[in-house]
Amino acid sequence: MTNQEAQPAAAELDKTRRYLVPVARLRLPDEPDLVHLSVYRWLPMFEAWATGPALCGRSASQGALPENTAVTCGRCLEWKPEYERMLAPGYHPEGDDVKTLRARIDRARALHRPQDDWSWGAFGCAHEGQHTQLCRTCNVCSPCPTAQALDGVQ
Repeated sequence: MTNQEAQPAAAELDKTRRYLVPVARLRLPDEPDLVHLSVYRWLPMFEAWATGPALCGRSASQGALPENTAVTCGRCLEWKPEYERMLAPGYHPEGDDVKTLRARIDRARALHRPQDDWSWGAFGCAHEGQHTQLCRTCNVCSPCPTAQALDGVQ
């Protein structure tokens, strides 16, 4: 069975994108009888759609199964949300970069630094005097809820 027979809608797919598709297990005696998920992508050098290994890491038969085939591999299903997120249009890998995420947190913390307000000392904090300043962004006692969330405080 060719890819086009297994996935009749392949002609309508965007060749610049990648898709998740069900794939069959390898036909080996020791392979569990499971239907896996794999990334389906256009290979210009072969002018054909192809699948890679299963999301769970097991080798799988080449080619997509029909779209409505039920996936039975639990490990592939566990990985599915992560791959769907990464394969979605508009996904930016830098959004997963630890340095980029830390820089965003630092910027958010900088926006939520308490302001120096001479009147704060006169009117006081509503939290038994625990805080000496207000957050300049949300006008709440420092540390504000945003800063606490960034720090993992609940």
